[in-house]
Amino acid sequence: MGMRKKTLGLGLIAFGVLALALTPGWAGISNQPTLTFSLQTQAAGQSVFVAGDFSGWDGERLPMRETRPGHYTLTVPRPWGTEISYKFVVDEQWIADPANNHAVADGWGGYNSVIEFPEFREDRALEQGSEFVEWKRTVLKFTDPTDFDERQVVVLSPPQARLGPSGRERVFVYFQDGEDYLNAAQAATILSNLSRERSMPEFVGVFIPPRERMEEYALSSRSEKYIELLAETIVPAVEAKFAAYGSPPAKKGTRRLLVGPSLGGLVSAFASIRYPALFPNMASQSGAFWYREAKITAELDRLESGKQLNWSLDAGFFEAENLRQANFRF
Repeated sequence: MGMRKKTLGLGLIAFGVLALALTPGWAGISNQPTLTFSLQTQAAGQSVFVAGDFSGWDGERLPMRETRPGHYTLTVPRPWGTEISYKFVVDEQWIADPANNHAVADGWGGYNSVIEFPEFREDRALEQGSEFVEWKRTVLKFTDPTDFDERQVVVLSPPQARLGPSGRERVFVYFQDGEDYLNAAQAATILSNLSRERSMPEFVGVFIPPRERMEEYALSSRSEKYIELLAETIVPAVEAKFAAYGSPPAKKGTRRLLVGPSLGGLVSAFASIRYPALFPNMASQSGAFWYREAKITAELDRLESGKQLNWSLDAGFFEAENLRQANFRF
């Protein structure tokens, strides 16, 4: 469940998903192009896979299909970024692509094949253009009821000059694993850029660090206390301080989202179910639903009839099968 910079920075589909969910007119996300791998081995019936940096070099995750005797292909969503490195695994033997002359040393005496995508462009929400405005950073301190230690929550909000009645709705986005989103995911840039779109609401980012991540996020008894702290202490305090001009703090109809990766996505779903009026909107990035799928399913079954939840679950094509399938089942 590690959080790599590439995964977070380039996988900020969570931001795009939340924007899409809140404002259907947003056009920041486009259809992803595809990439086809092809290998001619001259031998039928072989076991052939493709593996690369985009799949964690897992030699059994992406099987290729034999389209005619000795010819194997696989079409996948094109990996994000300017280039990829890869190899084929033929009957458990790792080989570079014989049809691709672009290769780099693999560090083991062999070579990885490389494909470049010079036309690749980052999502515009990640760019700091001439109109970029730095968001104001505020640190709020809360006493954890479990061990009475201090938890520091970072809030990114529009500059003071924009706190007046802008005529736009203000949406609060609460991030699990808050420090990772701040440090590795260009969260400040994205919040500013999304808020600059006149068709979008203004976003306030609330970045909550875990104290004991596994205990708080894995749906243990401590998870119950954590989401109670979030819902009954952190949310009212933040929204009383940063609500848009003239808006009542933490009111039932205030638009807010929970966003979390991996186990952070799991506990976000849990909080959404337990506090559906407060957190009807939830975006999960590579959510670890496989870890406590039965628990989440049981919680959903007990959800009061008529309660509406708006969930966006983002699981990548190249991720582990159990993670993808659990997300797809929800």
